[in-house]
Amino acid sequence: LRKMIGLKEVSLKDNEYAIQIKPRLLAEVENMPEGLQISNASGSGLLSCAAIYSEPFSQDGQNGGDYLLIVPDEVTAKMQPYYSELVVDLKGSTPADLKGRLDALLDYNEAGTLDETENEGTSENLDDEAFMWDGKLCRGSDNIVVYTATNLIRDNLIPETKFMLSSLIIPLFYIGLVFLCVALTVLSIHQLSDSEKYKRRYDILEKIGLEHTEINKMVLKQLTAYYLCPVLFAIVISGNVILQISKAFIVMTGIQTVTIQYFGISVLLFFGINLVYFLATYVGIKRDLH
Repeated sequence: LRKMIGLKEVSLKDNEYAIQIKPRLLAEVENMPEGLQISNASGSGLLSCAAIYSEPFSQDGQNGGDYLLIVPDEVTAKMQPYYSELVVDLKGSTPADLKGRLDALLDYNEAGTLDETENEGTSENLDDEAFMWDGKLCRGSDNIVVYTATNLIRDNLIPETKFMLSSLIIPLFYIGLVFLCVALTVLSIHQLSDSEKYKRRYDILEKIGLEHTEINKMVLKQLTAYYLCPVLFAIVISGNVILQISKAFIVMTGIQTVTIQYFGISVLLFFGINLVYFLATYVGIKRDLH
């Protein structure tokens, strides 16, 4: 399974076991293996922890919930299977309706029980809903975004997830954009309306020998202070809020990502809009002064 997702294969000795855990839980258990031993299947021996692995491994009910204990084949041969799972790596593109076609192969009757008409001898006639709510199906401890299903198709889920996130991100971005444009418009109008007052002051400076280029530099510095200070103030406040929310999101979902990357992209977008208003105001004030 590790090889199929591009990870290095691991091996165990007869008296060893390994732990596969979610990345967000690693800090809580990284010191546990020291001296921690478990009984083997027969109960006549002990297994020592060889390593802890924390790569993403579908541990929301697919490959266990939150953690897995990996033991040698000799131990599993004496254990009773709890459930089975089929993992397939497809070559080429995945059909968009593959999940629906696989779900259609599972014929559930009105009682929620898997029919055995076409699967005689393979189904144990388990009530899937009862099995799910009877505490026998572990979904892990993530409590914001958890998705479990009989058939999971990665290439089908990614577009659905992107659509869901886009439906949340775009409205929030639009709201932020509206507030930014309103604030910058008010600031620009205020600066342009005061240009007559600035003109009298800069006329005095020009009469005492200050050149146009030096006056333009003073105007540039003045507008930079007016436009840059609110931006820096907003970056500090929003940056702290975003970092705290991102930490909580990672803890609750296990999704690891570089927070500063997305925050940096947002800052560049809003800073670009701020720059447009800044240049427009600068050109307008220069025209009024000269």
